[in-house]
Amino acid sequence: MRHKRICRILPLLLILSILLAGTASASVLGTAIDGTEQDVLRTVQLARGVYWTGSDYRSENYIEYTPNESVVPMVVYGSKVCNYGRFGTMTAPLEQQGYHVIAGVNGDYYNTSDYQPLGIVVSDGILRSSDGGNWAVGFYDDGKAVIGRPSLYISVETPGTAFYGVTLNKTRTVNTLALFTSDFSSTTKNVRPGYDVILIPQDEAYFTTNCTRTFTVGWVEEAGGARSLEAGQVIMSINAASDEAMVAAVQALQPGDEVTINIQCAPGWEDVQYAAGSLYKLVTDGVVESGLDGTAAPRTAVGLKPDGTLVLYTIDGRQTGLSVGASMTQVAQRLTELGCTEATVMDGGGSTSINVVLPGDTAASQINSPSDGSQRAVTEYIVLATKERATGQAERLALYPRSLHLLAGASQVLTVKAVDENGYPAQIASLPQYSVSEGVGTASAGEFHAIAAGTGTVTVIADGVESDSVPVTVVETPDQIQIRNRGIAFTRLVLEVGQRVDLSATAMFNHLNLTCQDTCYTWTATGGVGTITPEGVFTAADKKASGTISASAGGRTATVTVEIIYPEGYWDNPFTDVKEGDWFYESVQYVCMENLFKGMTETTFAPNTPLSRAMVATLLYRMAGEPDTAGLANSFKDVAADAWYARAVTWAEDVGVVTGVAPGAFSPDTSVTREQLVTMLDRYREAMGGRPSELDPAVYARQFTDWNKVSDWAESSMAWAVDAGIIQGDENGAVLPGGSATRAQAAAILQRYLDL
Repeated sequence: MRHKRICRILPLLLILSILLAGTASASVLGTAIDGTEQDVLRTVQLARGVYWTGSDYRSENYIEYTPNESVVPMVVYGSKVCNYGRFGTMTAPLEQQGYHVIAGVNGDYYNTSDYQPLGIVVSDGILRSSDGGNWAVGFYDDGKAVIGRPSLYISVETPGTAFYGVTLNKTRTVNTLALFTSDFSSTTKNVRPGYDVILIPQDEAYFTTNCTRTFTVGWVEEAGGARSLEAGQVIMSINAASDEAMVAAVQALQPGDEVTINIQCAPGWEDVQYAAGSLYKLVTDGVVESGLDGTAAPRTAVGLKPDGTLVLYTIDGRQTGLSVGASMTQVAQRLTELGCTEATVMDGGGSTSINVVLPGDTAASQINSPSDGSQRAVTEYIVLATKERATGQAERLALYPRSLHLLAGASQVLTVKAVDENGYPAQIASLPQYSVSEGVGTASAGEFHAIAAGTGTVTVIADGVESDSVPVTVVETPDQIQIRNRGIAFTRLVLEVGQRVDLSATAMFNHLNLTCQDTCYTWTATGGVGTITPEGVFTAADKKASGTISASAGGRTATVTVEIIYPEGYWDNPFTDVKEGDWFYESVQYVCMENLFKGMTETTFAPNTPLSRAMVATLLYRMAGEPDTAGLANSFKDVAADAWYARAVTWAEDVGVVTGVAPGAFSPDTSVTREQLVTMLDRYREAMGGRPSELDPAVYARQFTDWNKVSDWAESSMAWAVDAGIIQGDENGAVLPGGSATRAQAAAILQRYLDL
């Protein structure tokens, strides 16, 4: 029986042991909190890393390729240089040619209006588009790479005239002679008048980075715009607004005239078979370039090590909670950490994409998370491909997921795949067997069960093939637990009597989410709010109640408050001072059922008691859903941190609903007037996204006898409240701005507001 162990797991075990020791390795990207490596092929490795910045995450994915003639780097684009597509459509022609595409990243920057790449394009040894003076990465037949400036110099010699600084398959500009082939697009895309010279090849009709080609003039025609591009033709084109002598030289060409096109390149670029452009160099001779873009963003880059190893690198960004991205400088520094002495950046942002055929899979998967939410169509990809075919003989195993982080007591389904020496899926004759090191758990029948805290490995073996191992971390005491309902974390739950809800819990350790099941936690419900099963299924009590639900694991507990209410339309009125027939009965019922008001005692509502400033802040805070105030503090010296209204006042000041009566003073027990209550409610409305009132208060001065008593600072809010029907005048036509606002009046005002 032959069981080989893949040696690349050893660095991962070291990383994981360091992580658990609390001294994770630091990088320019942050502190490493997770990382995996995997052989896609013997010469192609995939690495993935997650870093903690101190406030968020950075997630990287990159390919390391050892040059060889079996697997080669290539550059693919659409059917034309200016066409575009996603990874699958771009690589489909290679598959049709018999290649097996293994991996790839997006390529050069491009013009978003027509998808024209800004730099050089070379494929199959043919120069498809000139370099625009930009940097580039090129690849030779043997898989080796070069990073630098191709420095293409294109000249055209005609009878009596020579043109320099000529472009190939780039948008025509004034005072520049442009060459076009059918590789560019279906037309020249010219939008201004000019002259097109149709050239007929005397020898080869294609160009390389270092060549001389001779053509015969077919004819010269005046063109008002774009001209169709036919296979085998070369169009030499000039804008009519160019230098008169240049235009005259082109006009003077006659059918049969000989035209010679010379293309020269920098040393080392003569024999590249594939190349893609780049706008910015990142690293030269091991030194990070200065003046690079400092914006945190998704990035794609290509790096080169002294031994010829190629690194195709990506980092995700613009996604809080997943990856914030990195500056070009940080990417450059990261590539030097990986051993690269030359590096250049490709297009990034929403274009950043890395695709890999994972061992055992039949098709490529996009393994990064694009900031657009899905893969963006781009102008080209740099890919790794081979013409080696499937052998049908399994050589090694691949175990998924590539790293495990579990809460003690949790289980994780394992997937085992087998691949042949060329990365194709294969079958194994025997059932795989598992082993687990360091006593952290057990594995059998495709499932791992976490038992004891620690780090170890899960290894899978089978007869006649190489084994595979992945690191596993089991945590007994998590850093944090959250209780969730339908996947959303919450701190307060309001249910109707008898209602049932299936809750879940999640745990985090070292900023990573742990795999867990609801049965990993001890669930409790207090205060007579109901019952909860070991799986987190909660059933509310059959009567009104308040209490908590908690989920505990390893000495860590998460608790949420629970309110059990009666169904809509039912109110179990506990108040002896609120009776049917009272003008405020329905309003009190409404605000109590909405959990905005509570009684002054268990049996009294105190409808005629004046409303205090603390009460108003609390009412509006409840209306807002009691947002989390962690990390906030109010500026009032008369609001004690443990006061029943402290969180409400803190929130209300933060969003601009309340201000103090004097510097550092809130005066929580002071009664509010009608105009004060309305003003606070109007500020709440605007804080929740409402538009500022544009009503003319003068209109209401004619409507109410005491409008002149409305304070200047309250006029706009009073006008809004009157216009919306939230407050009304009395039988004498008075709006009573300075009158005290009782609890009953406040209940009526809030009901009218919430019914708008």
